[in-house]
Amino acid sequence: MRKFALFLLLTLNFLFTVVLCATENSITVKVTGQGLNQTEALEDALRNAVRKVVGTYVVTQSKLQEEDFDESIYINADAVVTQHKVLKKRTEDGLVVLEIEATVITNDLLKYYKKTESTQISSTDLGNLLNRRRALATAELSLEYIFKDYWLRLYRAKKTKDFRLAADDDVENDTVKITMTYELSFEKQEYNKLSKRLKNLLEKVAIQKEVGRDLTYNQICGYDGAFRRFDNKNSESWPSGTETVSFCEEYLINGEKKYSYAIYAVPKQIRKKIDNLISSDSVLVFQFQLKDGSKRIGMLQPRLSFFEYDNSTLTFRNWLGAKIPNYSWKYFSKQEYERDWSFSEDVIRNMKSCTIKAYSGKQADYLWYLHRGDSYYMKSLANRGYIPAMIAMAEVFKDSGWYEAAALAGSRYAQEKLSWQNSGLGFSLDKDGAWYVTSSQKNVPVKKGMKIKLLNGENIERWDYEKLSQYIGVMSPGTSVSVELYDGKKIEITTRD
Repeated sequence: MRKFALFLLLTLNFLFTVVLCATENSITVKVTGQGLNQTEALEDALRNAVRKVVGTYVVTQSKLQEEDFDESIYINADAVVTQHKVLKKRTEDGLVVLEIEATVITNDLLKYYKKTESTQISSTDLGNLLNRRRALATAELSLEYIFKDYWLRLYRAKKTKDFRLAADDDVENDTVKITMTYELSFEKQEYNKLSKRLKNLLEKVAIQKEVGRDLTYNQICGYDGAFRRFDNKNSESWPSGTETVSFCEEYLINGEKKYSYAIYAVPKQIRKKIDNLISSDSVLVFQFQLKDGSKRIGMLQPRLSFFEYDNSTLTFRNWLGAKIPNYSWKYFSKQEYERDWSFSEDVIRNMKSCTIKAYSGKQADYLWYLHRGDSYYMKSLANRGYIPAMIAMAEVFKDSGWYEAAALAGSRYAQEKLSWQNSGLGFSLDKDGAWYVTSSQKNVPVKKGMKIKLLNGENIERWDYEKLSQYIGVMSPGTSVSVELYDGKKIEITTRD
């Protein structure tokens, strides 16, 4: 009971600091109190101060030990003592008597209690909360599956006509300039699969949705269209804490184009995950295979897109947009383009086949920077944790320190290059410069997501790849390293034999 009373007193102490901000009804009074010790005497004096201002004391009285009593504040149901000062202290008939000066502020505490009555958090509430969180985590993993290699599946690129001499070929030059005609086609069957899977997932996590069909394009995307009506965060209908993912798809009825739409308001983390998985930047890779087994590579950036961002809405559609160099922006399902290439006569004579593939995201960036020999942007990509870019920095751009970074990121190839005696652990830097685990191995107590503070009592500073790799990879088999995490947990890791 004594501990409960102290808890109640401290809790109310916090509540009244909130109440007192709204009242100025303070009265200063002088009163006396008595008790077996100074604590009881002070408690009695504070009660008397409250009685003198507002009358009957209504809070359940309790005995408090001297070391437990909080002298900064004393309360009852109608008033609170905010400060007091002991004026005199004496002993009478074995009792301690205190005379104090106290400042009492009246309040409307009983009404305040009614307004802030607490409610129990039910197990159902907690279960629903955690189930929702697990559902979102599962949805994010499903999104990775849905969008895996989506560019390679969604459209095809192929050579459609024979090579011909380019209009500006210089016949006096040993290099032959040729014109190649190729076709880009959007694979609607693959899009339909992706769209169906994505819609099914969004149906499960969406807070709100709106669908319609047989409309014109302007009725969906125009100034007063469905997207504009729904994607208005100032309106009362906008679900808070959500972002929009939409679909606008065309189809034919009696030769006339019609459109359907589906708009989903989804939790922000779902939209963020989709944004991270897709990219409007793409690379078209032309691989010319020669009869001797060698090959020549050419690339261009066509800026292909089957989605667009407009008014913060991410919209998918069943036709493709492309900005091919030397061509204006076009929307299409199938389109022919031309591209000039220059080769020596020997290469032309030995040319066997041509394969065209499209890539997007980090993979596209990596191929483009590698093709152009751009070390600045390749390093930027490596700093964002892309392992192939780290290896390229080490081997193509001759910055061997990136082997350490790649090994720590979990690259078995880099770990072998550095002759690591144990491997399988991957690390990366968070935005604050702290190392955290990105991959782990069986029978090791380090788990994905753990943030490392100390190794064998030493700070592992930002970019200190060498020190971290020394502990993780170069230690002899069977030895141990002490790991302290940012949450205070300490574990021992023994390197593998």
